[in-house]
Amino acid sequence: MSFLNHNIPVWKAKVRLEYLYNKEKHIGEEEVCLIHSITTLEGRTPLFNIMLPNGANYARLPITAFFSDAYNRKDVIDLELKQTVYWDCLSYHANVIEYNALATSQCKFIDRNNKLHRANYLFSIDYAQPDMNLLNITYSEVSAEHKHHHILELNKDDEWQGNYALMPNNKILFNLPNFTVKDQIPDYKTNMDYPSVETDSWSTSDDDSFYYKIKN
Repeated sequence: MSFLNHNIPVWKAKVRLEYLYNKEKHIGEEEVCLIHSITTLEGRTPLFNIMLPNGANYARLPITAFFSDAYNRKDVIDLELKQTVYWDCLSYHANVIEYNALATSQCKFIDRNNKLHRANYLFSIDYAQPDMNLLNITYSEVSAEHKHHHILELNKDDEWQGNYALMPNNKILFNLPNFTVKDQIPDYKTNMDYPSVETDSWSTSDDDSFYYKIKN
């Protein structure tokens, strides 16, 4: 687990050029880029760092700055950040992983208006408190508050096609054709437990036995 800046699976995309000019000019223009890492600042959405064809490395852009390089700008609508991301980063400390079970899988997610969108899974960000010596002021390890950021690319023919979204588990339904045969949104409840087996009143025998006994 790293602090603040994190490598990610590099992918080629296009950046809305106005984001490189504080949205003051070049509105509606585009430039190809390589998205190569993320920055996690608590209280902000994940931010993305890119390399441009002129050699510039531009840092800390929101996901709404980008769209798939398979499209031209005129074919992709502009979205507000709150449409594509539900939550800010839970911590400066994050783990980036491409879950093998989800790799290349398609999914559908629920937006803030309870509308379904279809997308492809790219990779995930998860958060934790890495050091007990650090004051923990985040919710990253509170069971009821846990949230992934799953990075998704909107499918062709979706009204948001070509855009990207960062969605938590409880807004996504993944599609694994050989397993996910139920097409419905479940009514699961949030897990409120804190799973641990070392908090009860028990101890081991006070000796050098390899197969020690348990005292309840």
